[in-house]
Amino acid sequence: MTWDSLISSIEDSAQRECYEVVAGAIIYRFVRSDRNANIGGFTYEKTSVERSEVSTPTLNGRKQLTFTLALDHAFVQRWFQQAIPPAAYVNIISVQQSDSSRQRIFSGEIVACEVHSTRDGVATFTAISRMELALGRRLPTVSVGRQCPHVLYDFGCKLNRNAFRVVTTAQIVNGPFVTVQTMSGHPDGWAKFGELLHVPSGDRMPIRDQVGALVTLQLPIVGMQTGDQVQVFAGCAHDAQTCSTKFDNILNFGGFPELPRANPFIPNGLGIYTSEG
Repeated sequence: MTWDSLISSIEDSAQRECYEVVAGAIIYRFVRSDRNANIGGFTYEKTSVERSEVSTPTLNGRKQLTFTLALDHAFVQRWFQQAIPPAAYVNIISVQQSDSSRQRIFSGEIVACEVHSTRDGVATFTAISRMELALGRRLPTVSVGRQCPHVLYDFGCKLNRNAFRVVTTAQIVNGPFVTVQTMSGHPDGWAKFGELLHVPSGDRMPIRDQVGALVTLQLPIVGMQTGDQVQVFAGCAHDAQTCSTKFDNILNFGGFPELPRANPFIPNGLGIYTSEG
């Protein structure tokens, strides 16, 4: 029996619309049903969820979908707990309970959330198709300056992130101030402008400063507790000296440290013409 004939069959059709929301290391699985469902060895919790139809992309638009969850749902709570919402993706599949056949409805990145009124008790998430996001990305640009424009550890920098990390645990957590068990002998400032990974949740946060074992984050990581495993990654000031002495990576340095400050083609040499020269 084909999928189309199965879903149109009154006797045999038993569809379950299943959702997987992936936020870092945490996966929320739920099903639009009045009872839980066990699919592929995973339990999908019964949840009140509504969604729109998948929009048809237009010339200036994108293929997207919206879905709503109750404000007390665990994913909604996590979205609003963190000052910076987690990077999250949603996969929606339709599953036939009779023969476990399935069909993908939508897969995309969650880009926005809106709560019209707390009295409504729901939050509406907007997700854009992964294919649309991939096709809609702008081509990268290269800036010219004294400092390196590469993002640390990216394809331009070429450094191995894991070669500049410290695997440790959080001993004291006080908002954005985290005292870790060890920095493996690295000096003050080694992790400044780097990042801290909270392993249990998969959340990452930029590091504003590091003195000894005290790491100051840009913002607190919600849910981090004493004893949690964390990873601290080295930071970069994006200058030639740091690239050479700290990372031994001057061959991939993307800046131009000898770039002249004055413009020889303009009378005052500063890039702004004045009649006084």
